[in-house]
Amino acid sequence: MTCQYCDALKAKEWVVYEDDTAAVMLHKSPAMPGHLLVMPREHFTIMEQTPDAVVRKLAALANKASTSLLQVLGASGTNVIIENGTGAEQQIPHLSINIIPRVEGDGLSFQWQPKKLSDEQMGLAELQLKEQTKSLGVEPERKEPIRLDDNKAAGETVKKSDYMTKQLRRVP
Repeated sequence: MTCQYCDALKAKEWVVYEDDTAAVMLHKSPAMPGHLLVMPREHFTIMEQTPDAVVRKLAALANKASTSLLQVLGASGTNVIIENGTGAEQQIPHLSINIIPRVEGDGLSFQWQPKKLSDEQMGLAELQLKEQTKSLGVEPERKEPIRLDDNKAAGETVKKSDYMTKQLRRVP
């Protein structure tokens, strides 16, 4: 089975940005002019299948794409939407983030009628989700300096010149 988004990426159809990991392309059936899709180049059907590093990259690109729509098209806002699975009405089985430029009075509506839930229903949902999400925390990216010399004091970084000097001493 072929994927419409994978085929579009290979053919470079409507692609406005791409790198090794992700691409941004115009939606073929846009909700508004400038409607963009941010997606991984590798085929992942839903977010849960996608590596965290790729999801972070997609989020960063979605932010930049949204900013571009505000600046270039003069949008007064954007809707950022992920249709994640068939239950969320995902039409094409390839993870994508929709960035839709908005202006006041454009006629689009993403409103829904809130469900009226009892305190018992809300409490049960809260308990179940708290239990499931206890270990949900996201580990921050580590940006610690590389330590090349075990003799340095804790927390002290190694200067490149120290490293080079040490290497020169090793030469026979």
